[in-house]
Amino acid sequence: MWGSHMCKRVGATSPLAKTRVCMSVMSSTTLHRRWRNLKWRNLKWGLPHRRAATSQSHSATIQDYVSEKYCVNYYKNSNSIGIKRKPPKKGQAFSFGGRRCTLNESSLRGFGDDVMKKLDAGQTENNVLEWVVGAIE
Repeated sequence: MWGSHMCKRVGATSPLAKTRVCMSVMSSTTLHRRWRNLKWRNLKWGLPHRRAATSQSHSATIQDYVSEKYCVNYYKNSNSIGIKRKPPKKGQAFSFGGRRCTLNESSLRGFGDDVMKKLDAGQTENNVLEWVVGAIE
């Protein structure tokens, strides 16, 4: 029981098993909103969904080089590239570009490919960052 209302667990085998839904007090719009949020959580957690498959195939076509240790993220509002580490060492290593940078997305992504190749070849992150900042300016 949750408060004074009867509740049930949603999908005991799913990662959402801790989510509780109280059926007696919610309106139909609230239930629809919760269902929509559960669907988007499934996307975020990597559970199978139609849109997740199309977005992964789209991102694979943009990058020419795929690294086992790093990935490239393009931030369109700031016109910059972020180089992120893949697990087990997660987090962003560094970023380059910016609003004042005159290069477009495709050329920045090309520099991102070169950066990942240098990092996979064994160069340190600081050396590669100095190289790419010098090359962009």
